[in-house]
Amino acid sequence: MRQVRRSIWTYLAYVPVAAVFLATGMRAFQWYLPQIRRHENLQRRLLVLETQIRREQARAHSLSNLIAALNPEHPDSNVVERLAREKLHYARPGETVIIFLPQSAATNQGALFQ
Repeated sequence: MRQVRRSIWTYLAYVPVAAVFLATGMRAFQWYLPQIRRHENLQRRLLVLETQIRREQARAHSLSNLIAALNPEHPDSNVVERLAREKLHYARPGETVIIFLPQSAATNQGALFQ
């Protein structure tokens, strides 16, 4: 069998074909890039919304438990007393109420007394 010797021109014939494939690939990437970015933005928005949904579901659950505890037909006196103490700062006669301020409010209050 005779060995065919290839010249550089034989290999250079593949360059235009490779250039066409490369250009087609780059064009497809440019066409899909906005879609990819849009998809990423939508995924981030979905994550934020799912977090908000979980937070609101937890809040709704705690509020429904509170509503059930404050049922006018069968009120739970412990819940009513706890809410009066926490929200309204009520106390029984002879008790002293101590209110702990959040760190930022405590810092602002401390500045007033210096």
